Amino acid sequence: MRRVKTADYGTMRALPNFFELHGKTPETCAEAMEALERFLSTCSSMFHGLSYGALALKSRAEIQAFLGDNSGALQSCVDALCLDPKVTVKRMLNSLSKKLNLDKDTLKSSDWVESLKVDIEANRNIEINKIEENRNQIKDKDVIVVSEMKIMNKEPHAKNNITKYFLLIVVLLAALVALFK
Repeated sequence: MRRVKTADYGTMRALPNFFELHGKTPETCAEAMEALERFLSTCSSMFHGLSYGALALKSRAEIQAFLGDNSGALQSCVDALCLDPKVTVKRMLNSLSKKLNLDKDTLKSSDWVESLKVDIEANRNIEINKIEENRNQIKDKDVIVVSEMKIMNKEPHAKNNITKYFLLIVVLLAALVALFK
């Protein structure tokens, strides 16, 4: 129960076990719906918010259909497809639209989902730009990569000296390269 109440990505994965342990009753469905709503409110700040939000909406649609709210479940399916066209709600969308005698092609996503999608994409672009800036900063720095070499020596104390000399040579070479650039 605590896993569901945390309202994060793991909530959706925990829902089947939650319903198996506690039963699928209106009370447990209400708890799950509350957790999903809290999770959906945080999706705008997530890098993978589109796919996470779509999965949360899919879970919400399943619960709404179980509770008999077919029109709400249908809208949740449409909203999930708006966020991520690859989310697996098309079969549910087809069956609900047939039950309600609605043409699924005329259905539109909610305004709040459109707004959520814009926010997620904006935050995602900001994160991608930060990653690119970090990558460019790394490219601007001089980096010397030294591969690991195994030096065989029979005397243990001599091995330490060889390692010290090898490191000294590498540092001197790096200094010379930096000096003549």
